[in-house]
Amino acid sequence: MKNLQKIKTLLQFALKAGRLSIGITSVTKSVLYKKARLIIIASDCGTNIDKKLNTVLKNGKVDVYRSSSDKDSLGSILNYNEVSVVSVNDENFAKGILKKIKNE
Repeated sequence: MKNLQKIKTLLQFALKAGRLSIGITSVTKSVLYKKARLIIIASDCGTNIDKKLNTVLKNGKVDVYRSSSDKDSLGSILNYNEVSVVSVNDENFAKGILKKIKNE
């Protein structure tokens, strides 16, 4: 439970620092421009988003984490209504989040 709170905090810090891309269009651009370091996908994202991400991710090496949180929960962490997909565009934030995910 503590790790989940730390992940939320890291995501909020990354948002404030301008190191997140939110939504499929922004995430796709981040991957194509090789800025994305970690992609977090909501548990209930649509199949179209999955297809787009799979197509884009074939070209790049990016860690992908399918969250147990739904779109509403992921959105509430980032002060949005619903968020299906987020990319972390900073190596240090991505490493910190991945470390907490692995310890969950």
